[in-house]
Amino acid sequence: MKCREIIKILIEVLIIAIISYLINLIPFVSNVLNMFIPKVNNVVYTFIGLISVYMLGKNIIKYQKISFIISIISYIILIILTLFVRTKYENYMYKDGLYLLEWFKNIFNNKVIFINIIGNLVLFIPMGIMIIIKKISKISIDILLGILIIICLELVQFFTKRGVFDLGDIVLNSIGLVIGVAVYIVRREVFHGRKQEKRS
Repeated sequence: MKCREIIKILIEVLIIAIISYLINLIPFVSNVLNMFIPKVNNVVYTFIGLISVYMLGKNIIKYQKISFIISIISYIILIILTLFVRTKYENYMYKDGLYLLEWFKNIFNNKVIFINIIGNLVLFIPMGIMIIIKKISKISIDILLGILIIICLELVQFFTKRGVFDLGDIVLNSIGLVIGVAVYIVRREVFHGRKQEKRS
């Protein structure tokens, strides 16, 4: 990799670090993060999340190996911080997901429910984009692979007692994954359409 590219990435990382700090000066952001991930430093969490999204965003426009690798590593760290850095339960925890019906009714009436639903959706949009960028098989097979990863994450939470095996989370995370796939496909089609227009 060229020296110029390394310097450019370091500058981007520095800018994202500053933005992460400034974002956490907003009381709403710090309150939400303290509510859902109290054991993780807010600025660090925001920084890892923004790095992951930014590097992945670059790959939606144009695939670049180094930024894709950075996005994968930072996203894995983000998942670990979100799902596993938490107080250990005494018992194995399980939820059947039926509460989602009530949650969707109250999504705009309850701030905690709204943030929980949006958080579960948004957290797995990057995974959908990643699996479609590095297409392994048919889109349907790649989506099933992504859902299998989500189920495995829930099982790890269950067996390590670091979270709840929650069918509701699996549903929301899977929807987020599909949204990520759709975002990339739409972006690719729009970009491809513009290229065709320029050529004609």
